[in-house]
Amino acid sequence: FTDLLPYYHHRVDSETFLWLAQRDGYHHLDLYHYDGTMIRPITRGDWLVVKPVAVDKDGGWVYFLAQSDTASPYDRHLCRAGLDGQGYQQLTETSGRHAVSLSPDFRYLIDNHSDANRPPGADLRRTHGTLIAELTHADISALDAMGYAPPERMMVKAADGKSDVSCALYTPPDFDPTLSYPVIEVIYGGPQWH
Repeated sequence: FTDLLPYYHHRVDSETFLWLAQRDGYHHLDLYHYDGTMIRPITRGDWLVVKPVAVDKDGGWVYFLAQSDTASPYDRHLCRAGLDGQGYQQLTETSGRHAVSLSPDFRYLIDNHSDANRPPGADLRRTHGTLIAELTHADISALDAMGYAPPERMMVKAADGKSDVSCALYTPPDFDPTLSYPVIEVIYGGPQWH
């Protein structure tokens, strides 16, 4: 699978395929017949599917990355849902973004995860989510020695005074809250599905 354009197609078998589309304002997966008939929705909710990872046809699962934790919009978790449209599960709980590799038999996965507030790590898990072992975590002692402080995540109100906007505040190592500092704003505009 590659990073997705706004629409996505993956063959499940000779008769059906998965389609990623925005029908309700969020990207979700639907199962279609090749004659163009929608069979059923696979995922739904006030969150979005970011990237399908794999389809376990024999087990009846589709694995995907999703922004499934609406309280933490930066996070991307590994999730799965049944091809029957049932059994949705978020399989990773560690905050941040996850990149996964599944074993060919869909029994195990390597979960590489990182977050701006902690060092990256990699874990070995069963595909239903159970942690088997922590494989590695980055050593950030050199950053700590330089006085690095992770960013502070926060919500601010947009110009309309109602809409929440997620942001992260980075401060210099010698930050003094009693002083004034210039603010450099970096935004990521464009379609927010990715």
